[in-house]
Amino acid sequence: MPIERVLHHGTRSGKVLLTFFFRNCSLRLAFIIESCIMIYVKEIIDMLYTNLGNDVFMLRFTVILTDNGSEFKDPEIIEYDSIGVNSTKVFYCDPLASYQKPNIERIINI
Repeated sequence: MPIERVLHHGTRSGKVLLTFFFRNCSLRLAFIIESCIMIYVKEIIDMLYTNLGNDVFMLRFTVILTDNGSEFKDPEIIEYDSIGVNSTKVFYCDPLASYQKPNIERIINI
């Protein structure tokens, strides 16, 4: 089951909420990041990889399903760890196809 991911843009602080949704158990993880750019998304991915360890990360983050926002334009940055090991795969939904990741699109804006 792929993990669905979405960024919610904040209206007051300029920060965004990066969320991951695990469909098989309805678990949602949310992280506040400074801006909707790849470096901040990569920091969260790296933090999860470090804290979970290679085996758990690769088991739980096998596939990341996302839109084609600029923060995911270079999927290899996210797919590989710091020593070049492929730890996940990034796949994109079709444009304007929110039905392809409906569970994450239903999040109520905070």
